[in-house]
Amino acid sequence: MAKRLLQLADETIEILRQHPETGMGFYVVKGHFPRAYVDSVFVIAGDHYLLPMKHPDYFCVSDLLSGAPLPEESEKMVGFTVSSSAPARNAASLPTGYKSAAGCVPLVRTSTLAEPAVVCRYLGSASDPRLADSTLPEGTCLTTRLDLNDVHTGFAAVGRYALPLPVAASHVFEYELPAGTRVQVGAVVSCFGQVGGGVEVRLTAPTSVTPRNRVQLLDF
Repeated sequence: MAKRLLQLADETIEILRQHPETGMGFYVVKGHFPRAYVDSVFVIAGDHYLLPMKHPDYFCVSDLLSGAPLPEESEKMVGFTVSSSAPARNAASLPTGYKSAAGCVPLVRTSTLAEPAVVCRYLGSASDPRLADSTLPEGTCLTTRLDLNDVHTGFAAVGRYALPLPVAASHVFEYELPAGTRVQVGAVVSCFGQVGGGVEVRLTAPTSVTPRNRVQLLDF
């Protein structure tokens, strides 16, 4: 029987906002299925697809690394519990093929915006679930407007921002951050079999933003 691809239920997506992102539009978290007694590491990305590292019945990271395509159909996973956010790109939690490689530096600088700035998010979904009441929570990852010059398609975003699933991040959301916003900045590390190298910006506190444009790119 073909393995099933899981998606998070709406109530879990809302809870996930309380956790910092591992990178732009994705999470590496520790959690468990109902009636599962051992915490496991999961990847959540794309349209909130939920992939365990290994599983006999559900499409998992091991299947992805073996070259199997993502199933075309998915089902909602009710009762999945996020127990904690795994450290960002924690090599100890990731299998061979998903581990970081040398070549890029992580977030290394903290800066306070002297004036308002427009930033962007590349996502694989048509809405940004981290935005609520014009506020983005602490730990939200973005990129600079200038970085748009190097990313023209959804799959180009997958490579430049080292996204963990081959799902085109074709939806670009623009937000204006107010002056005084404190952010961490750096370059996306090479990870998940992707080269990385894009500029990454992470919010250090919940931030009231002004939504600007939303652009849909071609997938490739």
